This record gives sequence, C-alpha cells and structure tokens, in this order.
Amino acid sequence: MTTHTAVVDDRDPTIAYSGSWGPAGSAVEFKDTTTYSAGPDASATFSFVGTSVTVYGTIGIRNLTTQPTWAFVVDGSVLGKFTPTQGMSANVHHQALWTSPSLSVNDGLHKLVIKQTTNTTVSVIYLDYIMFNTTTTSASVAAYFVDDRDSRVRYSPAWQFYGLEGDLHHTSQASRVQGDSLTLQFEGKSVSFYGGVTSSTVNASISIDGGPLEFWVPPVTAGRTNNLIFESGDLTPGTHELVVTATNDQPVWADYFLITPNPAGSVLSSSSAGTSSSSATPAPSSIGPPHSNAHLRSAPVIGRIVGLVVGIGLSLLLGLSLFICWWRKRRAKKRVQSSGSAQNRSSFHLRRFLFLYQFDTPFHPSPTQNPRKFQTPQRLCLRWIPRMDLIMYSHFWVRFPPRDKRGEG
Repeated sequence: MTTHTAVVDDRDPTIAYSGSWGPAGSAVEFKDTTTYSAGPDASATFSFVGTSVTVYGTIGIRNLTTQPTWAFVVDGSVLGKFTPTQGMSANVHHQALWTSPSLSVNDGLHKLVIKQTTNTTVSVIYLDYIMFNTTTTSASVAAYFVDDRDSRVRYSPAWQFYGLEGDLHHTSQASRVQGDSLTLQFEGKSVSFYGGVTSSTVNASISIDGGPLEFWVPPVTAGRTNNLIFESGDLTPGTHELVVTATNDQPVWADYFLITPNPAGSVLSSSSAGTSSSSATPAPSSIGPPHSNAHLRSAPVIGRIVGLVVGIGLSLLLGLSLFICWWRKRRAKKRVQSSGSAQNRSSFHLRRFLFLYQFDTPFHPSPTQNPRKFQTPQRLCLRWIPRMDLIMYSHFWVRFPPRDKRGEG
C-alpha cells in the first residue's frame, strides 16, 4: 500500500473545538484561516486513521512574560508540548509545532487532543492545519498533500530551489526559462496546484493527461505566496499526469499540490501519459468526464485559437486577391503605354517633311512668349529637315539656325 500525507485545515468539521477559541487567518496561511486558543479551557479533538501526525500553526510575536503552552495528547498519553520562544521579531507561519513518533506499523485509529495548559488569554499560538501519514482512501480524508520537494514531482533542469517563510514547509521552486516544465503523476479524482506570484506578466500552460492546454495568468488579487493556480475539477478515478510549462521568461512558482483521493472501491483507470502515448488520440478517461470543470475551462481557449486561425486565413486570402487585381491592372497599363510609344515613333518619321516658315532670326520661345504667335514669314519653302536639326519644345517643331540670305536683293 502507498503511504500518503493527508492534510486537514483548521476549519475542517472533523476537528471538534471546546472552550475558548477564536477565528483568525490571513492570505499567507493554509486556506487563509487559523484558529487560536484564548484560555486554559481550550481544547481541540481530532480522530484519524494513520501511523503518525504533525500539527502546524502560526506563532505571534507577543513575547509575553508567561507564554502559552500547548500539550499534545494521543490516545490518552501526553506525547509532547510546545511553548513559543521569547524575543521573536516577526510572526512565523507554517511552523511544525509538534510531530508524533510512529504510532503504529500499519494504519490505526487514533485520537489527537490539543490543550492549552497555561492560564493565558492572549492569542499567541494559532492552529493552521494538521497532517498525518496514512494509506486509507476513506471519505474522512479530504485531500492528500504533495510538497514541491516530493520525489513524485519531476522538474526540467532550469528549476531552482527556494525557501521563503510564507511557503508551506518553507520551501518552493521556480523557473524563469520559457519552455521549462514540471510533471506530477498522481492517483486521485482531482488535483489543485498552488504557488507564489512575483510578476504580473507571468504565463503558464497547464494540461492533464496530454489533454487541451489551459493558459494561466495571475489575477490582480494574487499574493506573494499561497495562490491557487490550477484546479482540475472532477476526473475519472485513476492515475493521471499534470504538466505545468512556463510560456515566457517570468518566474513560475511551485509550492504544493492537493489531490482528492480515489473513492474507496472505485474501478481505477490508467490515463497517464505513458499509457496513452502509443495512441495518437488520448483515451476518453485521460480528459475526464465530458462535463468536468477542466473541459469547460478549456473550451474558451480552443475557441479563441480556432477563431485566430480562421481570421488569419481570411486575411491572407483577401490580401492575395487584392495583389492579383493590382498585378493584372498594371500589366494592362503597360500594354497600353507600349502601344502609344510605337505610334509616336511612326508619327516622328512622317513629320520629317515639313513646310516651314523661314524667319530672319531664330525662334526661341521664352516663358513669357506665346509659342503659338509666329512672326510674319518672309518666304515659304519646302525643305528636307534632318532628324538632328529638329527639337521638340512645348509640342512644336522648331528649326535653327535661320536660313542664309543669299539671293536677296
């Protein structure tokens, strides 16, 4: 049997409080909640099936002369105590207040009682969550906890280890390399992924069993730690694979995962990537029920991708049509211009025989002179005009120099 770490929040109904307790909590704490003791009559009782148990909490910086003390009683025996140290400079979160020794070789039913043993009414110790090791999949287990350092989480090389006070177990990992990924294989019917946010422009893609990608961007309300990044919704009970991939160079943080156990007695399916890789189409169980939350969240993403592809295709088709029309019009215009040039060359040769009026002085039109007003001609003659003797100026043929005056008298 596989041993799992079950996690129970301080507000879980399986924890029974009596005496003086008060609610508290902040975004950095598990499920954003804690519960503090406020008197010597405060006690909390929790029953579980497992082999060992650990109690986690937050410690406030009260630095009282007489600090409160919690006693931990398992199956009627006091097995440990916790008293905050003096001289603290800041609150401490996710602190392991006490861990039991091995209670039994195999799973057994145990009862944990937490008591405040000092006469202090000031809140200093806050219960955040309880973890216990178990192999059971009974309905009493709400979720299994998988830390970022768990061997079941596989990282590509660029991921780096970090440890911040606000992280659960004070550990986390991050990567800022585009294309870097992490992979988690798990048994259960759903999974949730939590991590920190240090950049408002971070992007990541997430998939279950090689199914449709879901793209994640942080909400504006995201905090430095303990953010819900992905929740799969209901999956077919069995073995599944979660893959998270960085899609830009902003850091993607991994802190912990919560897995909903398979129901006891359920028929398990194997829908991991290793099982479905031999087929081009994943098995239906790898995606989950048709109406699962993961499927519904992926549908808008697929619709946006299809719309983008269709839009680009129509734009390319329109651009090609406009280019063909322009090219045909340009060819037709060139043919007309070529035909006109040939006609002008023929007309030039016909104009070489001209009747010209002979002037005593050369005719040089100026910008202020009307070229259509000719001087009174002295003589009309028919003469061969060589090609080089003619120039065209303002659409008129002009000959120069003037004819000599031989024979006049």
